[in-house]
Amino acid sequence: MIRIAEFSALDDLASLRPIWDHYFSQTPNASFCQSADWFEAYWNAFGNVLDIRVFLLRVGGNPVGIVPLVSRPVRTSVGTVRVLTYPGIELGTCYGPVGPNVAATMYGVLRHLKTAYQNWDVLDLYPVDLRASFSDRTVNAFRMNQMGVNCLTGPAGAALNPAAIDLQDFANAQGQLHVAESQIAALGSVVWGRYQPDSDEAIDPVLLTGCEELWENRTPALRTFWRSVTRKLARAGRLDLSYVMTGSKMLGYMLGERGTGKTIWLDTLVNDHLPAAMSLAAEQFMLTKTLLSAAAAGETDWEFHSPPPSSSLAAWPVVRYENKRYLHHAPWSIKGQLLRLCGYFQKSPVGLAVVPNRGTLVPEAKIVARAAAGTPTTSRTSRLARQTIGQSKPLVKLAELDD
Repeated sequence: MIRIAEFSALDDLASLRPIWDHYFSQTPNASFCQSADWFEAYWNAFGNVLDIRVFLLRVGGNPVGIVPLVSRPVRTSVGTVRVLTYPGIELGTCYGPVGPNVAATMYGVLRHLKTAYQNWDVLDLYPVDLRASFSDRTVNAFRMNQMGVNCLTGPAGAALNPAAIDLQDFANAQGQLHVAESQIAALGSVVWGRYQPDSDEAIDPVLLTGCEELWENRTPALRTFWRSVTRKLARAGRLDLSYVMTGSKMLGYMLGERGTGKTIWLDTLVNDHLPAAMSLAAEQFMLTKTLLSAAAAGETDWEFHSPPPSSSLAAWPVVRYENKRYLHHAPWSIKGQLLRLCGYFQKSPVGLAVVPNRGTLVPEAKIVARAAAGTPTTSRTSRLARQTIGQSKPLVKLAELDD
């Protein structure tokens, strides 16, 4: 028998933590973004605008997998809608179920969301790595549950094999390195380093201070989030921090997660106070030094979930890849169906709800007419839409429309 347990408070997750950690280690192509540590850091930073919705699938009394979601209120012109989504931060980070049986977990949780837990209007799952098994199995889970889904393109990522650079690439890198270093040397003596502490090792206070300075122009919530992620990665012995400094001032960093034979760069950041040319030089210098050190160490698998600008990667054999976004509007939700017809979330991913999202809507009579005629709808604000939103007769028909 399939059973779903829902966890809606951080304290409740304490009992789930051992299972989560165990199944995270068995998840194929797992990213730190699927870990309990990431979810905890995310909740501590953004919990004031979110609700926890973590689902544990059990079959025959035995845990099978976890789908960690959050419920986010989003303001639109039809009112506030409840959006279920992954704990994402507008980066190319990739999410999915936690556990070895991705297909069964996603199927069971989607069935629960369709039949038992209906306290939501829109299901927005992104980004999902198109190359991993999460993508195909997510689509199949929607189809098996007879839930219509829009498959959209999500944030792009980049992959690179440091060991694959040839002699010409190496020569070009040395030239780039010399030019970039001469530019940033105007700020003082240039120091580059790559910091990979062992588990439970305290983070170097100088580096942590430098990171804090780089985070100054970010929102308080993002500062809290990245501070927590950095410490949790260091405590787990998985932190990879490449940085460039002049004196005691950090000009930029590449913050990553290192695993078995693979490094995932989660965040690339350069000091916002630098002139544009100097900022690009610092980034190119940092990237080139890190790449050459990785090539020398025989590293073969890099991923950029927060890719640097194309100009910094132009000289390297980078493979760009697409992530997918899966969008489903609840058939019982009037607001969800209205937003589906005007394509609001197709144009505006929910993203990080620090700044409330505002949608637009065409008059309801036009929506119904266009839907009946099979004509694509547009999204223009209309006073008539707000006036007629409470009328019940046409809305009943909209609620019966299926994805």
